[in-house]
Amino acid sequence: QIDEFLKKLVLSVIEMNEKYFILKTLKDENEFREALRRKLQVSSGAKSFNHLIILMWHDFIREQFRLFLDEQKKVASLCNISRKISEKKIFEKLLERCCSNLMPCNSESETKELFQRRWDDHCKCINILKDDPVSIKIKVFRDKYHEHLEMPALDNDTPSLLAKFELSYDDLLNFASKNTRIVLALNELINNERIVWESVENLVPQQNLWVALGVGRSPSP
Repeated sequence: QIDEFLKKLVLSVIEMNEKYFILKTLKDENEFREALRRKLQVSSGAKSFNHLIILMWHDFIREQFRLFLDEQKKVASLCNISRKISEKKIFEKLLERCCSNLMPCNSESETKELFQRRWDDHCKCINILKDDPVSIKIKVFRDKYHEHLEMPALDNDTPSLLAKFELSYDDLLNFASKNTRIVLALNELINNERIVWESVENLVPQQNLWVALGVGRSPSP
């Protein structure tokens, strides 16, 4: 069950990073922002598009809560999977199974020590995650606005809810990047499947968005 939970989490995190790369591009690349501004400045849909971007950031927050922070017992979140693995019986079974995947080690005791050390490092990351000020803000944001479906007015072009909770765009992007790496490291430890963060970008066809909008560069070959 842990294997399936973790595989589901990895796939979901990769899907979440579609939003990550779209939002990061909108934030960082003036070329795309300027092209979109020119394309929409005479359009009646300009305000709707601005509102759509705000909602994408809100959805990005909700998805990060769901994938990283949700502690409901039946969910495949990072925190919940980590809690399940820490249960004694499950941990001992995974330890025996995973030891054969850890190299280079010459003895069983060394292999177990390596696994334990990597698991302890993961637990430290989870403890830091739970106390992270961004985690706390995301939880409050989600409870106050997504649970009750409260949305900003359509004529509001500024991310007022993000400002209210002092959540910057960089906070949210860095939080997603950091915790994606934690998920991938845990997956490598438990399932012996190595996916590096740099390869995630290649799995996400983010440039197709700009082609569909008719702005910016064409996809790389």
